This record gives sequence, structure tokens and C-alpha cells, in this order.
Amino acid sequence: MKVSEITYVRPDADAIIAECKAFCKHFRMARSAKRQSELITAYYEGQEYASTMFNLAYIRYTLNTKDEFYKGEKDYMDEVLPKISVAENEVNKTILSSRYLKELETLFPPVYFKNLKIAAQAMDRKILSLSVKEGKLTSKYAELMSSLIIRYRGEKLTTAQIAKYNQNPRRDYRKGAMVAYGKVLKKNGKKLDAIYDKLVSVRTQMGKKMGYENYIPLGYLKMGRNCYTVEDIACLRANILKYIVPLVSKIRTKQAELLKIDHVAMYDREMYTKKEAKLALSGEEIFKAGIEMYADLAPETDELMRLMVDSDAFDVIAREGKWGGGYCTELPAYRLPFILANFNGSLDDIGTLTHEFGHALAAYQAFKLPYPMLRQGSMETCEVHSMSMELFTYPYMQAFFGKTVEEYYTNHLSSAVCFLPYGTLVDAFQHEVYAHPEYTPAQRNAVWLTLQKQFMPDVDPENLPAFSEGRWWQRQMHIYETPFYYVDYVIAQLTALQFYALSKTDYKKAFETYMTFLKKGGTEDYRSLMKSAGLSDPFEEETFPAVVKAVEEALGL
Repeated sequence: MKVSEITYVRPDADAIIAECKAFCKHFRMARSAKRQSELITAYYEGQEYASTMFNLAYIRYTLNTKDEFYKGEKDYMDEVLPKISVAENEVNKTILSSRYLKELETLFPPVYFKNLKIAAQAMDRKILSLSVKEGKLTSKYAELMSSLIIRYRGEKLTTAQIAKYNQNPRRDYRKGAMVAYGKVLKKNGKKLDAIYDKLVSVRTQMGKKMGYENYIPLGYLKMGRNCYTVEDIACLRANILKYIVPLVSKIRTKQAELLKIDHVAMYDREMYTKKEAKLALSGEEIFKAGIEMYADLAPETDELMRLMVDSDAFDVIAREGKWGGGYCTELPAYRLPFILANFNGSLDDIGTLTHEFGHALAAYQAFKLPYPMLRQGSMETCEVHSMSMELFTYPYMQAFFGKTVEEYYTNHLSSAVCFLPYGTLVDAFQHEVYAHPEYTPAQRNAVWLTLQKQFMPDVDPENLPAFSEGRWWQRQMHIYETPFYYVDYVIAQLTALQFYALSKTDYKKAFETYMTFLKKGGTEDYRSLMKSAGLSDPFEEETFPAVVKAVEEALGL
């Protein structure tokens, strides 16, 4: 069935909450661990239809944030999902209080009970009203950013479409595009400040109501951190500064020499080659080449790509009113992933397609797992699936980029490495903000600029509107919508680069290891998955020199 043909039926929140209560009642009455395990599995399988409808409503809302009907459905979700979370939390607590808990722990993977304990601490009825406010504020941010129009060179562009100038060979075009974007960002600065002020306040109140000094511990619980801590992230941050920032400085020096400029400005940061890596294909041809690529890569990728194309499970063209990011979600009742992207004619279009397809492949394979509650791993694990797929498709890029394929390789790998300090900066900024909720907008911007100088010392913001004032962070939707998520990309990129290094010596073995990692879904925590795959732990310092060496060799530094 095509995604557009699926009939949407609003999930009945009261009925879902009643089902949670019924589960708790029957679970307590069960007289064996076996019966309780059957009830657990049936409960999660029973959630599939409602989850499908909620995801379908979200898909259609993001396809057109101006659609009044689905905007109303998004408002409904913002209102009821926190209430459903409270009811689901009672389910978690009921399972954890089972008289047969020790026996249950032998019937499911250990990580399931670890996740249950984290989830039980992350939600409570006392923060319900605040959670509703939080959802409405994040929707307000999404709608504002989706409505922004940037006028440049006779075009009306969205924030996604303006990015096509990031790799334009003409420096004046790149600078002009960033100036135009900055002016629009600055013009809406007060609105963006007001939304974030409220979000920080609401989240801080949530943290305090849950017994914490600030939002940070609750934020970690909400992210489901099940194998690393705030301290581990601090060590990661220190190693990024020690090893990766100097590596990126080498890349930036090479950039400046290549482009014959005296410094790398913010609008130069994505230009790693003299000649632009240009797509040799149209939108339709991209999908044809994608089908051929995934047919050759593996039987699993062939099967999924054909299913998604037949189901119209892609929406990839940027347009006004469309949500500005990219994502993969799934429609579990149909065993079908869905990908949204915003193609703008740049090399990032292929990176986005392969990235989101990595997520889709993991989701599709996870439908085959016997544990419906462990189909999805924690966020850094999920990002390993996607970021590694970007690198595993390198052998097929000739079909997409033709004569400029070498430029694609250099741009993509350089970008993957240069992302690491930026991703760490985003995380460090959020720690500072939530540790100091009293900061004014001006103080937050000053914190961003200070951290930017530490993590990105070789990128000059010059006098660009908004960007030179420390407002760069306001275009990063994760900061508004999913606090503390962004560092997951950093952890995953460090893992993906290890897969890349392995693929250079034995591609077949590297891809088989990746598929084994991916097919486990969330049945193990991230660090256990890394160990079983024979990969180095990104939280350990000894991981970094090997990553640096592999990148230096690949980029000729």
C-alpha cells in the first residue's frame, strides 16, 4: 500500500490509557512469569496501530506545516502524548514490581529492564502539564522555522533550500547566501529567544519537580542513556578538543591553501575542493541509481529499497511550508519505514538519502526481532546505522557524481570529520544553558561564541548578521526540540569512521559486521554492541589516535 493511501484515524487517547490500566490489572493477577512475559509481548504488539497513526499524522504535518487539519492533529498529539506517557510509565513500574521479576529477567534481554528503570524515572504525573507545554513550544519553533523565506538572487528559498549555496564555487555567492540567511534569522531573533526562554524555564521546572538541581539529569533519562554518563560525555568532549580539533585545523589549513584564501570564513566551511561535486543526475535518476545501488549492495537493501519505492515511502523535495529537516520514521502496522528529506541540488542530497536509508534498514530489520519493545536501540546506536551507511555507499558514488566523484569523497569525508567539533559544541552549549537557566538571551549567545572559539577556532564568523552575534545555534532544531540528542551523532560518527577504516582493508567483512550490529536493534546497549563488533569505545582516549590516523591517510594530510 502507498503511504498516501493509508487512512488516518485519530488514536483514542482515553482508550490507550484504559489499555495501560487493563494491562497493569491483568499483569498483577498473572500467576507465572511465563504468563506475564506473554502479556508484556502482547501489550507492545497492541501498541502498533496507535503508534502507526500517530506517526502518520506527524508525517503529514511535516509534509505541510500549513495544513490546518494535520496541524490540529499535531496539537492533539502535543496534548495527549504526555498523558499517555504517564499511563505507560505505570506499565513500566508495574512490570518492575513483578513478584516474578528474577524469572522475567531470564526471558528478555537484560537491557530491557535497564531501559524500563530509566523510563520509570523519566516521567511522572507531576510534570504532565509541563510536558504538554514543552510539546506546544517545540511545535511553535518548528512552525516558525518552516515559515521562514529567504530571498536571494531572485529566488524565494526555505532554510533547507538556501543550503544549496554552501558548496557553490563562487565565494561571493556563498557569502551572500549566508548574509541573507543571517538577516532572516536576526529578524526573527526575538521570537526564537522567547520560545527558547520558555523551553528552558519549562524544562528546568520539570527537572526540579523530579528532584534534581536542574534539567540535565532528567534530560539524560529522557534520552534513555543506558550505558554512559555525564562524566563520560565530559571525557569525550575533552578528547574531541585534544585530538579532533587539531585534525580539523589541518583540514582547514588545506582548505585555505586550496581555495587561495587567507582564512576560512563561516561560508567557506563546506568547500573542501576547488571544483564543486555536482550531481550528474536529476531527482528521478537519483532514485533509479539508488535502486541499482541497493540491489547490488545486499539482498536486504535491495528488498527494502524496492518496497519503499513501490509504497511511495519517500518525500524528498524541499518546498515552502515543509518541515525543514530530514528524518526516517516507521509505520509499524505496515512494516514500512518512511523517509522525509529536503533535497536542494547539493551533494548533501545523497548524504541525506543514504543516511536516512540506514535508519530505514535498521527499522525494517528490527520488525523481525521477537522483542517489539527492543526494536529500536538508543539514539547513538541508531545514528551508527545511518552514518555508517553513508560511508558504505562510497563505491557506488560514481553513478551519482560522474567526473566529480573524487570531489564528493573529499567533501563528504572532510565534512564527517569537521562535524565532530560542531556536534560536541552543540552538546556543550546545552549543558551550559541548562546548568545556568537564569542566562539571558545575550548571555546564551555569548556562551555559544566562547565555545565556538574553542571547538571551531579556524572558522571565522566575520561580521555575518546573526552568526557573528552568537545566534548560529538557533537554526539547530535539536537544541529546541530534543535536548542532549546531538552528541549521539558525534558518538555515532566516531563509530562510523571505524567501519570506514575497516572497509578500506576488507569491505565485505566490514559490511557483514555492520549488518550484524544493525540487526540486533536495541537488544543490547551501545557499548555492548561495540564490544561484540570488535570496535573501539569512543569514550576511551585510545580510540582517537587510530581515527585520526585513518582520516589523515584518507585525506592526504
